[in-house]
Amino acid sequence: MSNHGSNDAPPSYYTHQMSSNPSAFSPSSYNTVPPFETSKVEPLQQQPMGMQQMGMQPMGMQPMGMQFMGMQPTGEVQMQPLPVANLAPVPAYAQALPMSGGLPQQPMHLPSTAGLGSVGQANEANSINSDGPPMVLVEKSSKHALRFKNFQDLKAGRPVVAEFSGNHDGQGLGRQYAEQRNFQEWRYTESALGNAVPITIQLEDGFLVVMDTRTSERELCFDVSFWKYEAGNTVNFVGGNNESRTKLVGGGRSWLVNNDGTISCQAAPHLVLGVGVEINAHDLNGCWQCSCFPCGCALFSIKATSHDNYDECGIFLWFFTMPLIYGKKRRRTRKGANSFVNVKDANDNAEFTSAKTFKPSPCLSGGKC
Repeated sequence: MSNHGSNDAPPSYYTHQMSSNPSAFSPSSYNTVPPFETSKVEPLQQQPMGMQQMGMQPMGMQPMGMQFMGMQPTGEVQMQPLPVANLAPVPAYAQALPMSGGLPQQPMHLPSTAGLGSVGQANEANSINSDGPPMVLVEKSSKHALRFKNFQDLKAGRPVVAEFSGNHDGQGLGRQYAEQRNFQEWRYTESALGNAVPITIQLEDGFLVVMDTRTSERELCFDVSFWKYEAGNTVNFVGGNNESRTKLVGGGRSWLVNNDGTISCQAAPHLVLGVGVEINAHDLNGCWQCSCFPCGCALFSIKATSHDNYDECGIFLWFFTMPLIYGKKRRRTRKGANSFVNVKDANDNAEFTSAKTFKPSPCLSGGKC
């Protein structure tokens, strides 16, 4: 499944302001059509057989379609002015709740209207927030809970753009990268908040479907990482090798849209979708222990060298019997993430959901001593 991390420290978004000065189209003049001439129309008795079926009329009558063209029998043309398009100005975005590390300062996407009018705007290429924080589970009372702007349309089963209101107004939900990656039988893309074009989602029988993946026949749904229902665990977009595997019932892919705009995990209603918050590496300082079945267990210490870097040293019991002493340096993989990679081995990645706990996985358990 996905390599899918957070404490409740305040987040840090940049302020995004948008302004627009649309101009309306207003025609100033039109060409004049020559007067209609009826002198060339033959009398009725001279009309060939079938002319009525061809749309021709007897002398003295207006030819078919004449009034639809705005023309009069007097020869004077009556033109109706075209309606003027009135474009509403784009509202400025409100300042979002600050988050440590922040989001890239890029132009914000234009705000969309609720419901069907926004379908089809996002795709796998233009919804990338490579430096944005992930979507995670948080307590429903948390200031980091996400409130979806178009939640009423979402509850009604209509496709909506994943934009937020409240503390995260002006932000949208996108993806960290364009491609779908693989883990065992699963396809996945990791979530990321930011200012790219937000994805369009739809609630179907409790599943939150990413709509632009449906058109490519590679459908993805919202999924709690490894179905571990705890605050700070990431929520990404996951699919199987067929529809029945993509839409697994009764676990971390079943959701409930609440009346306050939050979205709860059905398996743990006290947890809702929220925004991940960077953990300061200094908050990780101390003694840690972990167990990774069947490889072994470790006891180690962390000492931060900066907000985004720390040194790790300890002892690892290989297969729980052979002691190995080790040391390594780690750095944060990207802004907004709580994963720290070994600077000498890109495949050695440590992920945290808080300053005291690791990000869960099928085989890893442990935390701060």
